[in-house]
Amino acid sequence: MAKECEGLLVLGSDRVDAALLDAAGPDLRVVALASMGYDGVDGTAPTWR
Repeated sequence: MAKECEGLLVLGSDRVDAALLDAAGPDLRVVALASMGYDGVDGTAPTWR
């Protein structure tokens, strides 16, 4: 899992959720999706960060 990073590249069926965003740390600035649509993103997790 990601630890202390500024950016994430999410591939395929990986899930973007609160656990991933928390693990990435407070310096996370961007999450890039290399897939079609937003099905793998928990809609509420990124909004408050």
